[in-house]
Amino acid sequence: MATMGVRLQPVLLVSSIALFTMASSVAVPPPSQDVINLAGGPPPTLPPPPGLSAAASERLQLGLYIENLEADYFNFGLSQISTWGLGGIPANVVDDLRPIGAQEKIHVATVAGILGAFDQPIPQPCKYNYPVSSLPEFLGLGSLIGSVGFGSTMDAGLVLAQSDPGLLAVVQPTASSEARHNTFFRLLSGLIPSPNPADTILPGTFAKLYIDQFVVPNSCPNPLQKTYPALPPLTLSTPTRPLLTHTTPSQSSIQITWSPSAISKLPYYKPYTPISVAWINQLNAPIYTSINQLSVDRGEATIKIPAGLSGVAFAVLVMDRKAKIADDLVDRALSGVLPVQVS
Repeated sequence: MATMGVRLQPVLLVSSIALFTMASSVAVPPPSQDVINLAGGPPPTLPPPPGLSAAASERLQLGLYIENLEADYFNFGLSQISTWGLGGIPANVVDDLRPIGAQEKIHVATVAGILGAFDQPIPQPCKYNYPVSSLPEFLGLGSLIGSVGFGSTMDAGLVLAQSDPGLLAVVQPTASSEARHNTFFRLLSGLIPSPNPADTILPGTFAKLYIDQFVVPNSCPNPLQKTYPALPPLTLSTPTRPLLTHTTPSQSSIQITWSPSAISKLPYYKPYTPISVAWINQLNAPIYTSINQLSVDRGEATIKIPAGLSGVAFAVLVMDRKAKIADDLVDRALSGVLPVQVS
């Protein structure tokens, strides 16, 4: 992603103390006082930066696209608990979920406020569909969505550090808040709250591709300005559900599936080229797992998770093994990412 762009001047000449909140009020209603109280605080009242680069605008629009889903996901889950029941989850967990849902609304208002302050497009919520039907499944999938979300937020920080370092004061605290949410989910499952010494940074393109699977087609009021690649999903067929208590440790086998016909339509795909699974985890170079040609043709393979992975690892199909960092996988990818709860 390019990190240089034309500086865009603010179009709202108002007190900087209230700029973030007031600027977003037209496109995104400001959070109510009840939401602010439940979340533990309002959107930032820090003075805004003097300008916003084109690279930062694109990245913040993607961030809001993801935050919109996260906020909606908690609304959905909290509204369904009376129908689902607790499913063995302690009753006090519901009370603990409400502040997290409110904090996601503050995150939405924060990003929308920055974009609005510089008259930039503000992505509106889409319609979503979530494949969960119980509270444990909701929490399990929420953990994976959360890992994608804060991994992408950390990636946004890398972009902004070069183009708009003044915005790091907003992005970094948001990432740590998202990580605490995920720790809560892990505690409920009896997993180690902090499974690795470094969280996994996920390129924004991969995060968007993962979030896309929950978005109802053609339901977004204003699509993102930047065009992202349309890659077919990589799915996990065994196990079939993202249960809260399920982990797939290193050296155990999983079955993955994909669409060979969709991959064959990618402009850079070369038939009979060896395909591998690249694993993104922590601050390490990608680790590769081979797939034999018969599996490539069928669109399904049983593979072992490589040794040395922990927490949530992200798998993606690639045509070669040249990438040394996760960002370099984007241009070689044949699929979106599949998050796997390893430990």
